[in-house]
Amino acid sequence: MACAGPSESTLNSSSSVPPRNHIPSPPPLVSPTHSDQVSSGLSASQASLSTSPQPRTEAFIPAINAEQRNLLFNPDEDTPPGWVKYIHLDGGTYYRDTNNRVLTPDDVTQPRIRECVERLLSLVMSGLREQNLLADLPKDFEIVAERMDPEVPEVLYFVSQSLKQVINYAYDCPCSNPTHLREQCPSPKLRLETTSRTRFWKHLASYPMHITALPPESEVDFLKVLVHGSNERILDERKSMFPYTDEQAQRFMQVYRDLKCVPYGQGRYSVLPALAWHISRVMIKIEAVRELYHYGTKKARVYRDIAVETPTWRKRLVDVLLFCVFFNSHRTYRERLESTRPKGHVYLPDFRELMKSLLVEWSDSNLLATVFVSANVAFLSVPNNSAFPQIASLCSTLFSMLSIVIGVHHVWRHRRRAEADDNEASQYLRLRSHRLHGSLTLLACFLALPLAALLWAILSFTVAVAAFCFVSTVGTDVQMRGLFAGVLGVLLALAVLTLLVFWDAWRTPPTSEPEEDFARGVEAARKLERESWMRHARQRLKIIQNEVRTMIGRAFTLRRKVGRTTSEDSEVEPTKEGNV
Repeated sequence: MACAGPSESTLNSSSSVPPRNHIPSPPPLVSPTHSDQVSSGLSASQASLSTSPQPRTEAFIPAINAEQRNLLFNPDEDTPPGWVKYIHLDGGTYYRDTNNRVLTPDDVTQPRIRECVERLLSLVMSGLREQNLLADLPKDFEIVAERMDPEVPEVLYFVSQSLKQVINYAYDCPCSNPTHLREQCPSPKLRLETTSRTRFWKHLASYPMHITALPPESEVDFLKVLVHGSNERILDERKSMFPYTDEQAQRFMQVYRDLKCVPYGQGRYSVLPALAWHISRVMIKIEAVRELYHYGTKKARVYRDIAVETPTWRKRLVDVLLFCVFFNSHRTYRERLESTRPKGHVYLPDFRELMKSLLVEWSDSNLLATVFVSANVAFLSVPNNSAFPQIASLCSTLFSMLSIVIGVHHVWRHRRRAEADDNEASQYLRLRSHRLHGSLTLLACFLALPLAALLWAILSFTVAVAAFCFVSTVGTDVQMRGLFAGVLGVLLALAVLTLLVFWDAWRTPPTSEPEEDFARGVEAARKLERESWMRHARQRLKIIQNEVRTMIGRAFTLRRKVGRTTSEDSEVEPTKEGNV
């Protein structure tokens, strides 16, 4: 909608707004004389505060509306008549036309911008009247006009504080020709459509300074959300849809209580915009999550997305090849990374928790690697040591140094990630390439380098000690070699047994959502399986023993039966010699 055409007359209050929606005109600009009177009145009231025996809370500044307060404390000589300038909490400004109830962040002190706003308002309101849509708007509607520049498309929408809705207008082409565009349609039809609740909270966060009352039930919704989220955090429900951490919820509630504790007589109206801005900022993210999980509908979900992509055969093949280098540590890191961004949506609390746990792991690995460096230095100083143990010890030293260097680098680079925001987390996880196979596998390999190098250092040091046991002077004795071999065999058996016991001790990241598991009964089956394995482990061992005994008994029984049958066929009764 171009603004370069000839200017049209500005809509007055009777033409732009129905009579029932008429808003009184704002008070005149404060003159120097009037400001002196106000100042003298304030001084007199302050003087009475110090001498009056009544309590302090009973003497206060008389209540004024938003326009008068803004004119007193935010004077602007360039503001055109009928407009009021407001300064946002973040330092930005916006203007409000009190006659036509128009909000705009553009500089209406410039005649060209003001002409664009008035012309756009005239066209929209005339179109609504022609198609009898003006009565469909709420009684308390306001009009928001943004980007009033002929070079860019303008933005105009309606907003209702009582209904907590943002209403857009759009043109439909009722013609049978589907190729018609809005500009090509000979008779476009105007329609109104409501937007999401998130859009309303964004609007309230952008224009909070002129309101004199909070939207209905906004405080109730705010408290309900914080109570639900805090309860989920207390119960350690990690599948909750609540997007904030426990510390954030506590801070939100603390700020809310501080704002509510301001007495009415000490400027409640001046605190109300801050309270509205605080609530709207919190509710923006809450409503976005609600829309994502169909809150308030039959498709509503109790839990958030936690399922990860099912690993393909290529990814499994890569895991098998990398197992020889990383001892499967890269797979664990990749699963932990995938759990923080299920279906491409980063869950910030889990990401921050992952970063904190990684910092602890790398710090521990650096400490252990330092211990192994000292142990290898002491081992290399042992006299009468052969070449092979020394080479293995040197390899262990190099792997330990590699673990320390990479671990220090990771701690240095990831320490600030512990408090990352959504953009930093998305950039770190490379959401733009999340569809590519192995996008997180490479990142997991780099993250697992300190642990993998430490494992190689431990393995090399074990080989060095084992070789020293057999090639040393003490190890030349046959009996001592047998003892060393037995001890090493026991240690190796315990290590293998530990790996086998904890191989599937923990459940792998789910590839389906909890609601899908409940619908198919998968979760109940998994729970029964875990309970039966823990409760009836002894019974299963007894059953296995009985089955083995039965099989062995049947084998021996069958063998005896076969032996007796053969001997009976070839047996000849002996007779005494001479007896016929």
